[in-house]
Amino acid sequence: MACFGSATVGCVDGAHNTATFDGPVGLCLSLDGETLMCADQNNQKIRRIDLCHGLVSTFIGSASGDFKNGARLESSLCDPLSLYADSLKPNCYFIGDMSSIRYCEGETVSLIAGGKDTMAEGGR
Repeated sequence: MACFGSATVGCVDGAHNTATFDGPVGLCLSLDGETLMCADQNNQKIRRIDLCHGLVSTFIGSASGDFKNGARLESSLCDPLSLYADSLKPNCYFIGDMSSIRYCEGETVSLIAGGKDTMAEGGR
């Protein structure tokens, strides 16, 4: 079993021993068992850990910490906390962040519930 991430806090993609995280909290194994998805809370991203090749990459998020849907690498999450693989669609994920539930299908992130207005009504 390989260790993913170094002892340094940050947001660096790459080989398992040089990649960095800042607040990895939620984990989810892909349906094929080859990929571990990680909610990297303080980096405002979902990181993809390729278990077969030992590589870490950004899967979702632009690190702005806002609420923006759309293209997965341009979308913004706010403190992502949890992940769940859609058992009916390979490579599709539900993401829970500070006040919303999002869905990633293919290259697109969309809002299912909550969102920016929820924060204004008593959130953080």
